[in-house]
Amino acid sequence: LKPHERMQGRDISDLYLENRSKENGKTALENEPWREEFFYEFDFFDEMFIPSSKALVRKKWKYIYWPHKKLEQLFNLEDDPMEFTSVFEDPKNAAIADEMRSRMYELKGEIEEPEDQRLECSGGNWSVNPPDEME
Repeated sequence: LKPHERMQGRDISDLYLENRSKENGKTALENEPWREEFFYEFDFFDEMFIPSSKALVRKKWKYIYWPHKKLEQLFNLEDDPMEFTSVFEDPKNAAIADEMRSRMYELKGEIEEPEDQRLECSGGNWSVNPPDEME
């Protein structure tokens, strides 16, 4: 199947198949290594149930920004894989937090869609506990 023109990502078969290039004999991963980080953004209109967030995730670190709370978190995923304790406030992590915040906004800018091309998302009550009249 051909992916939708707005679909991002990569064919994951590169991780488990050799997919050797006919030009240079290298595998797809040798020609284009797998990414070391990813950005995600979750915007939702019902902040009471699912708060919006933006994040940059790497093997060791995860930086999260919660826009409606104006809260930043930083997790060391090697020491705290379940993300129980943010280390954002620790001064020794200031440089990594600053760098990850900058990189997150850089990646966000690369994928930002023009206002006139955004997909519509409308209708429905997405609350965990919808009002009785909706039943």
